[in-house]
Amino acid sequence: MLTTYGFIADNELIIQNIPKNPKILLNNFISDLYDSEIDCKTSQIEIVFNQKETPLKNFQLLNRSLKEVFFTKEISFKSLGKQVTVLPNCLNPELAYFLGYFLGDGGLKDIKKSFQKRGVYEYKIKIGDEFLVQVERIQKIIYELFKVNYPIRDERIHKGERLYYLEFNNKILYRYLVKVFGLYPGSKNISLEVPQLILDSTDSIKKWFLRGLFDADGDTRAAEKVKISQPRIKLRMKSKAFILKIKELLESSFNVSVNGPYEDKKWGSVYIQVERKNDIIKLNESFLFLHPIKKWRLNKICERYKSN
Repeated sequence: MLTTYGFIADNELIIQNIPKNPKILLNNFISDLYDSEIDCKTSQIEIVFNQKETPLKNFQLLNRSLKEVFFTKEISFKSLGKQVTVLPNCLNPELAYFLGYFLGDGGLKDIKKSFQKRGVYEYKIKIGDEFLVQVERIQKIIYELFKVNYPIRDERIHKGERLYYLEFNNKILYRYLVKVFGLYPGSKNISLEVPQLILDSTDSIKKWFLRGLFDADGDTRAAEKVKISQPRIKLRMKSKAFILKIKELLESSFNVSVNGPYEDKKWGSVYIQVERKNDIIKLNESFLFLHPIKKWRLNKICERYKSN
């Protein structure tokens, strides 16, 4: 594989599986998916249960069975004319990883702004990466979690940009991310927050969330270069409050020392760094990066550390 900085042999890239356990049962969120202000004038979300499709707005009919539906193995929903979407009723490592990655390299279109401009609510979701192998992983995770499959788009690549991505409309998944996990539509510069469900979870789940976030927006030195400068692991974001919370989580969950945050006025961002040799090796051995390219780079850096 040819990167901006050099060549990496494809057979050296590792695609590491994400476990499905442990699981933390979520609070019953079914009724939260209904938005009376919007759903009264657009297509309805329906629960698919016992081979029947029941609109969420029919609360009186559903109240008795909401708990029964929630505790089923899979909760299926559909919107008019759309494919069925499954929503997990548990927070597990795979979902935590997806949330972390989405906060880094994903986005939700502001439906209210789309309605003001076009007169329609667009539940558009976008998520991508500069490397195809990583977007293929995200595509697979989305299918495993939600049982929906969307094609990878590469038109940006043909225009000279390094971006493969998924972009699709899914009202059910959109509502799930916003109503259950508190993700914000529109610009992420100020609104970024770690979901409260992640903050209230176990260290194991927090680690998987951090792995997703660092796979999206974290980086380490490009070890495919002939010469590299001082090794470090870095995370750059727009929101200082968010980066401070990530620093706290990284230090407590992985037991490492994190420097920063430092302000970069040129790019209007802030960043944190792990710079100590032992901490860099520890994060590599703890699989901070699952992204095949970033994982390869950190492995090579740690191999050089150990050989010196």
